[in-house]
Amino acid sequence: MSDLTGYHHRLSLLRSALLVHNLDTILIYGDRKSPGFIRWLLGVPSRSGGTYVACSRETCVIFEIAYRTADLPADIALDVIQVGDEDLYPEILQARLGSTKRIGLLGPLPASHIIALQNTELIDLSKLMPEVLTTKTEHEIDALRALAADTSASLKDLSKHITCGCSEEQLARRLLHSVVDCGATLAFPLSLVSGGRLKRSTVGNPTDRILRSGYAILVDCGLLRDGLISDCTRMFFVGDSPLAQHYDALYTAHKNVMAELTPGVVLQTIVDLYHHHLNLAGLPDSTLEELDLGHGIGFELHEYPMLVRPSTKNVMLTPGMLLTLEPEITVAGFKLRVEDMLAVHATGLEVLT
Repeated sequence: MSDLTGYHHRLSLLRSALLVHNLDTILIYGDRKSPGFIRWLLGVPSRSGGTYVACSRETCVIFEIAYRTADLPADIALDVIQVGDEDLYPEILQARLGSTKRIGLLGPLPASHIIALQNTELIDLSKLMPEVLTTKTEHEIDALRALAADTSASLKDLSKHITCGCSEEQLARRLLHSVVDCGATLAFPLSLVSGGRLKRSTVGNPTDRILRSGYAILVDCGLLRDGLISDCTRMFFVGDSPLAQHYDALYTAHKNVMAELTPGVVLQTIVDLYHHHLNLAGLPDSTLEELDLGHGIGFELHEYPMLVRPSTKNVMLTPGMLLTLEPEITVAGFKLRVEDMLAVHATGLEVLT
């Protein structure tokens, strides 16, 4: 599916939603930090500030602040309204859409903008259409493959600098240097946790804690580039650590699960496979965090489907889907986790990180 074909397909989805949900307009929002829905529709994220697209049954209008409309294919027909400052958005939205009866929303609209539409019935389409971001085009998968490779390379480079005496903050600065070198930014605050902190959580900001022999270090890193997002988690060890062999066993079980996945597998089966392979590895599968096993990814950090919820357990892996798998268990009081990105193709699954 080309970018242009993808645009027309996604525009048709929106226009179908207008009819299904009896809407007058669908208002899509994205900005530099949350590019998801704008990137999904137009293929190009916002440069800065916020960007809106208002889609009705007849027209598609973009309200832009320094948006790269020149980068859009010529066949994408948009009425362009240039906005000098984001502070003007409430006034513009009120003038253009204030009399509209029912508006469907996609994207994290700022509260001050929503107030401008207070006399309009607003419907959160992300809840009615949770799967809207799920399928990616081949071009988008290629870009995410490259981003995932750079994420892996940044973590591999970091591993060379993990030594006794360095601090978590020093490692974080080193990783940020690698991220900048590949033309990306961090998609979310870096999570870097070491030593006894792993008894409490696998999530935490880097501190001035000094690494000592035997320490385990968990790093959860995601990159943002051209409006697309990656996510990967790895653990490292300083010298000999009693946790290293448990992590290796977890990683092996994780790879064995991924090797068994094919299009058509439902998410609940993934949970069952993790329990099976963790048990075979002699790991405490009863500690598996089943409600935090992964998520869709690409345009946003956490996309539908979330692994695994009662509402998603029967969702099938389908071509074009990108997701993460991130099994977390507790061994000897310490939390261990690994995370990879996968793409689903008609011929099978591809591990991107």
